[in-house]
Amino acid sequence: MAEQSGKHVKAVVEIGPNYTFHLMAVARIGFDSDYADRYQDTVAADDIAFLQKYRKMLTFGMGSGGDLVDIMIGFPAYFNLESRAAWEEYFSLLKNGLTNGDFKPFIERFADPLKRMETWVNVVIDEKALLPFMAYREAITRLGKIAKNNFEVYIDKVWKIEEPKLSAVAAAINDSYKNSGRIRQWEELTGLNFKFDVYHIVLCSAIKNGPDANSMGYDRVAFYHESPLEEIIQFISHEIGTHILIDDFRKLAAQNRFDYPNLYEAMECLAYFYNTLTLDDPRPAYAHRLSNFHPAEYLKIYKSLHEADSEISPSELLIKGIEKFQNSAESR
Repeated sequence: MAEQSGKHVKAVVEIGPNYTFHLMAVARIGFDSDYADRYQDTVAADDIAFLQKYRKMLTFGMGSGGDLVDIMIGFPAYFNLESRAAWEEYFSLLKNGLTNGDFKPFIERFADPLKRMETWVNVVIDEKALLPFMAYREAITRLGKIAKNNFEVYIDKVWKIEEPKLSAVAAAINDSYKNSGRIRQWEELTGLNFKFDVYHIVLCSAIKNGPDANSMGYDRVAFYHESPLEEIIQFISHEIGTHILIDDFRKLAAQNRFDYPNLYEAMECLAYFYNTLTLDDPRPAYAHRLSNFHPAEYLKIYKSLHEADSEISPSELLIKGIEKFQNSAESR
């Protein structure tokens, strides 16, 4: 497929993220599925037991995660470590820092992806940021060995089965988004800038019942490939929205004006409202995913506010929306 011009969506199939989530899935870290049953024998039993021992530190979702999530899941998935050699290099450089506190070689080697990740995590990822991981040196060293030692079995027994399925869905998504101009639509609708030219949709087969539409960075999000295709396609657009709204959300969160869970709910529903406009669909196929966020109530509120003032900014719409929702909740 010829490369598109302008900002666009691109579905990709990568070994690194799929293997990273494979380890979590087989060990049933945070979620359970028939994937774990199917591939249970592809990770050594004592390795699964060790992963499960650190279950709490490796569990993530809804914008939060355990102490080892970044170093064991976030970085490897975002970096797309796609060979045993890549995993060995990653943990070799990491071990150097964990042993003597010198993370400079690690930072320099992965400077480009770390810089891109900073646009999402909203903190500088430097040597100082990695120092707290020294407290987990022994655990990370063992987890690194697990990742390295089970990689070739994954390629031989899992990847050759899962990759064709992932590639078929990626082709369908790319066909749907070809020349769609969806990111441009979002920019025009909100007046905000999407920070990257390409929004990568990383398809994963191991995350059934786990964190779906999970943002690895501003420009990369992991999607479970077997959800209904129309739902995936529409929810990708929703995720463009949450990413383009993230700076306004963080500024408001920093003010401590609203409880974080309530603000997060309002932001997700604001993306949902805007997405009904970009899709020209009053009830997108993925609406059920937001059922815990009061989407019907928020949709009615945002629609009313937007109709009264079509030039209202996203941040003002978010503030007025959550205030109105809370006032209506108190009166019920």
